[in-house]
This record gives sequence, C-alpha cells and structure tokens, in this order.
Amino acid sequence: VSITKPLVAAADLAAQLSLETPPPYNAQQEIEYRLRVVNGGLSNANAVDIVVTPDNLELQFASGLQCSDVNCQLSGLDRFNDEIITLVYRVEGAGDFNLMAAVEGLELDPVPANNIDSEGGTANALPNIDVIFTSGFEPPDP
Repeated sequence: VSITKPLVAAADLAAQLSLETPPPYNAQQEIEYRLRVVNGGLSNANAVDIVVTPDNLELQFASGLQCSDVNCQLSGLDRFNDEIITLVYRVEGAGDFNLMAAVEGLELDPVPANNIDSEGGTANALPNIDVIFTSGFEPPDP
C-alpha cells in the first residue's frame, strides 16, 4: 500500500523584536529597536507585509535592506533568509511604552503564533530643571 500526499508550499515567517537600548528610560529619550523578519520555512515567501504598531512612541528613523519605512511590504523573502530593520523611536511621555510588530505572507504559515512580537518598558518623567534668577543676583568676584 502506498499513500501519496501532496507537498504544500509553506513559509514559516516570524517577527523577532528586540529593544536594544538598555534601561532606565526617560520621557523624550530616543530608543533603538531591532526587528528581524525571518523565513524559517522550506518555501520562499512572497508579498510579506510588515506592520509595526507603536504605543507612546514617535518614529524618528527606520532602515533596512528592503524596507526603509516601518509599514512596508517585501516583494519576497527567500527560505532561511531574513530582513533586519533598525527602528529609532522617541518615547513621547512618562509611563509605559510598547512596540508591536506583525508579519504575514501569501504562503501557508505552519506556525502563525510567531508572526507577532512586542517589546516595551516604562519611561520616567524628566525632572524639572528650570533655573529661576531673582533680582539682586550678582556674579561672584573673580
């Protein structure tokens, strides 16, 4: 008895997001993320959509080999290859911040649970460092 089963093209896409800037974090600070989109499947992936969603973050810079913006589409990602995107954000205010990345391609993905990743932290408020001069201020004698 012989059982024949057709092979199905599968591209196992994954999003791997890492926060490269070490804590502590402050409001208005620039922080760097590294997003790695990898195809660990046996088939090439086509029309790979990358969607990045920031919370309490404002984009300052994005750079990758195929993507130079945060929400982009790769025309293709060969099997066992990756696209690495450097992202620089400014933390908008004190409190929690987070970045989520999601990837999706046209081909069957046998492990869709690894298509989304997120990283974040908590930013401190900047101290008030206003200096106020009052009347009668005189510089010290030389």
